Amino acid sequence: CFSLLLIDGFGQSPLYFRKSFGDSIPSIDQGDYVKTLTNGYLVGGSTTSAYPNWDHYFIKTNLNGTLDWELKESDLSTSKIIWGGSFYDNYFYFVGVTRDTTTNLETGLMTKTDTLGNIIWSKTVGDSTKFNAFFEIIRDLNGDFILSGSIKDTATGALWGYLTKVDTAGNKIWSQEFPGMFGNGIENLIQLADSSFVLTGFHDLNVLGGLLWLIRTD
Repeated sequence: CFSLLLIDGFGQSPLYFRKSFGDSIPSIDQGDYVKTLTNGYLVGGSTTSAYPNWDHYFIKTNLNGTLDWELKESDLSTSKIIWGGSFYDNYFYFVGVTRDTTTNLETGLMTKTDTLGNIIWSKTVGDSTKFNAFFEIIRDLNGDFILSGSIKDTATGALWGYLTKVDTAGNKIWSQEFPGMFGNGIENLIQLADSSFVLTGFHDLNVLGGLLWLIRTD
């Protein structure tokens, strides 16, 4: 199981609430990210309810941390982990990664649900020939979605930054790789008023440590 905590802005007391979700036995449940909504909190993560596979796990709570709804998937053909999400036009959009349990290929995933957590569609939108995953999703100025994450270079095995644009139905419009950005790929992004993007992530220097990187694109 995992816990959702709300504390003050300095990480000190008071502790406004602490609530636990999921089953302690036999599955392992994780909350991998949290999004603040006007009427509560949205948490995405993973569960081993289809052990040994990891699968989707979504919860929505009210502002007091009380569970509104919970969704667990139990799909034996794939493993799925949710690492990011947001809320637009009365729908939830989640991004993460899915692994085919036959081929072991991991591909970026996007899922759309209604306000009660019912899945409307879930599809792979990353490169189908390389390992890739998505960590963040935003809506651009045209109403499409920009997904950021990482993709593995086939030759070196290094993780590069990865940016993909999809329409509201999850169809890919374009994608862009950013070579040399080792580590966790693009972890955060924003779009500016001139339609350009600002990307941040972590550059892994192996035994020498690591550096924060910042990129602005067209």
